[in-house]
Amino acid sequence: DSIRACYRDKWGLQSPFVYWQALTQELLELALHCLPAEHLHHCFERLLQDIAANRAGMPDLIQFWPAERRYQMIEVKGPGDRLQDNQLRWLEFCARHALPVQVCYVQWAQA
Repeated sequence: DSIRACYRDKWGLQSPFVYWQALTQELLELALHCLPAEHLHHCFERLLQDIAANRAGMPDLIQFWPAERRYQMIEVKGPGDRLQDNQLRWLEFCARHALPVQVCYVQWAQA
């Protein structure tokens, strides 16, 4: 309820954490349906410990399975790309708190 209230009260205000045009009410509801409150708590707690250091390195994507009320975060790496230290720290954090995360290594299709 507090997340929904914050969304209603703060929507559109400048924020370094939220791109409001991408966060619709429907997407918020989907996320709240699929993300356990405990997982959100862990992530917000980590961010607030050191915002400058912990903002970077979070996985690139999130995938939802609403029928199963679950999700998975995805870190995408292209050809020749490697995991950076801040990304490794987030992956370790996710593993420590049983947050579902995968690294997806993308390769160019052969023509």
